[in-house]
Amino acid sequence: MHRQRLRLVALAVCVCLGGCGPSSGPTLPAVPVIDTAHMRGVARDQVEKAYADAAADPRDIVSVAELALVLHAYGFHPAAEIAYRRALALRPEDARLLYLHAFVLETLGDFDGATEQYRSMTGDAQFGVRGWARIAAMRLDAGDWTGAKQAADRGLAVAPSDPELRYLRGRALLELGDTAGARDEFDALLAAGVRLPDVYYAASRAAHALGDADAAAAHAESFE
Repeated sequence: MHRQRLRLVALAVCVCLGGCGPSSGPTLPAVPVIDTAHMRGVARDQVEKAYADAAADPRDIVSVAELALVLHAYGFHPAAEIAYRRALALRPEDARLLYLHAFVLETLGDFDGATEQYRSMTGDAQFGVRGWARIAAMRLDAGDWTGAKQAADRGLAVAPSDPELRYLRGRALLELGDTAGARDEFDALLAAGVRLPDVYYAASRAAHALGDADAAAAHAESFE
């Protein structure tokens, strides 16, 4: 019975989420159907319900966005990416959807696409700042210290006290050789009560590079 129900849901999705006729608006990207046979319990039910709801009304932004979120949450990233594109075709300026789409693009290794998407939402007060943080993190991972610092600076121009951006900026400064500037960033985070292992580790590196062995050891003890 379950497999029969799944086949019916899949058929509905293929028909209804595969793109609608010209009379109903622009063609939307088709969301591939996920085989839920290997899933169990609540997870399987959530995925199947999300597909069924989206198939029932293919242009309902709430249902399509929920499908994207559910697929993303369960790690079906290629399908989630397409579902986000479909949702954004219905609501192009939704900052939350833009951010999540960019995040899944990043997960899939499409860093250029993710960067472009993050940049497209920089005017949003909340998600724009997070977008600059993700760009800075990607540039750090790519070894582009200058690009990372520039992205962090853009975000900090909007949110000067954002701890993630200050940490990323400090890491970029450390790699660029501005050890004193990096230490200022990490010390400011610690003074503000940000007690994370990554911050202690970075602060230890900066103190060590400046020849402050006592501070380096103290920070090292805190993150171990």
